[in-house]
Order: sequence, then structure tokens, then C-alpha cells
Amino acid sequence: MKRDAWQDAAALLGGAALFGAGYQMFLLPHAIVMGGATGIATTVNLLFGLPAGLVTAAVNLPLLAISFYVSGGEGVRRALLGILVLSLSVDLFAFVPSMTGDLLIAAVFGGFLTGLGLGLALLRGYTSGGSDLAAYLIRLRFRKLSMGRLVLLLDGTVILLSALILRDFSGIFYSAVAAYIFSYTVDRTVSYSRRATLALLICHKDSAPALCEAIATQIQRGVTRATASGWYTGEGREILLCAVKPGEAERLSELVRKMHPEVFLIMLAAPQIFGYRFSEQTVDKQGGL
Repeated sequence: MKRDAWQDAAALLGGAALFGAGYQMFLLPHAIVMGGATGIATTVNLLFGLPAGLVTAAVNLPLLAISFYVSGGEGVRRALLGILVLSLSVDLFAFVPSMTGDLLIAAVFGGFLTGLGLGLALLRGYTSGGSDLAAYLIRLRFRKLSMGRLVLLLDGTVILLSALILRDFSGIFYSAVAAYIFSYTVDRTVSYSRRATLALLICHKDSAPALCEAIATQIQRGVTRATASGWYTGEGREILLCAVKPGEAERLSELVRKMHPEVFLIMLAAPQIFGYRFSEQTVDKQGGL
């Protein structure tokens, strides 16, 4: 199995484990209903005792089928696999007992664990369906509508309808807390993986080959070379551009200082970098399952 396949499997299975455990330990025992298909599944489980994971998949699969019919098969395999594995994890962790009797703690930790789990899956392109997929299908017909507002409207509708059906309005606050933390954690997990540092090294032409070789072998990152000249001296220079992950920036700085301390080094924060060995442009932020 290739390295990417191992990473895909680890992200999906690890994310699914966190999602299922967080849901069963904190959300379901306290009837905390979030938006999307998960919220519908929680309501059905509380009413009829049906497995929440099975209901989640049952809600998502028709939406996925409509999406396939409307926009074609691109990304459907990963979306289907993500929906099935994440839904299955909810039922596989049904044996896990509740971890707290405090509703606020349950909302906070439940939202965090499920958000972290889904975020890990999204990093490898395994979408979750749910309210985001429904909002996407609605926008195909009504393009002027905001995607964010649609998701918020759908999630809010699920939470309110669940409160009406279960006749329990006291849980709306905790549902809102869990939904907010869930969404925030998903966003932070996905955006953190895309963070990087763009290093600009301004050096003499004679220093450039050795620096490029060292960066390629020791940091294992590519380098782009550009010719430049100093305005004041008129001397020829080279600008080396190198994108590195946050943990590699300090290593690069130490390497440059040891080899050529005269090099002018600029470190620029890059919120997102797409490309080989960074984030691929297949990951899109999705909402609740």
C-alpha cells in the first residue's frame, strides 16, 4: 500500500473513532442535538431507539445520490466512503458509557471530539454529507443564496424541530454550544494543516547551489531560484523561495545561519498553500454529518 493510502486510512479511521466516541460519550446520552444528519439521527434514536449511525447513513445516501445525478461522479467515492465509515463508527462505539453528568461539559467535549474527528477525515478529502451537501444542492437551484446562511438555516431548523418533537426546549442552548464548538474545531483542524511558512533567502550567487542542495537533502523541500540585483551595490544576487511546514521553519533558519550567516532570510506566514506535499485542493469545509 502506498504512503498516501496509509495516510488516507489513518486519517479516516482515526477521525471516525474520535467522532463515534465523542458522539456516544457526550452528545447522545444527554440528548444534545446538533444540526445536519447527525441531529436527525439523534432525534430518531431518542424516539424509536434506532441505531444513530444507520439513520445518519440513511439520511445522507439519498443526498449523495442526488448530488451524483446532478453534478456527476467526481469525488463520490471518497464522499460515500467517508459517510459510511463515519456513520458506522457511531454505532460501533455504542458500548462506550457516558463520561459526565454535566450538560455544558458534555456539549463542549462532544462538539470538540466530533469536530476534531470530522476535521481529520476532511483533511484527506472524505466529505461528510449532511447539511453542507443539502445546502450545496439547494444552491444549484438558487445560486444567489449564501452557502453559510443556508447551512446555518438547515442546522437551526433541525435543532428547533428536534426540540418541538422531543418537547424539550431546555436543550437548545447546549445544542447551540456543541454545534458552535464542532464547527470551530473543524475549521481550525483543516486550516491548521494548510498553514505554512514561505522563506525568502537573498544570497550571493556562489552560495545558492550549496543552500539549495542542503535544503533539498536536510529539510526535504524544493527550492525555486530567481536572479536579482542589489539596488545600492548593483551586485548580482539570487532569491531562493522555499515553502515549509511550521515545524520545519526553525530547522531551515538554523541551517542557513550555520552555512551562510550573511544570507538575508525573510519568513512569511502563509495561511494556505496547495500543492505537492502540502494540502491538495480537494478538501472543502463541510458541516455536520
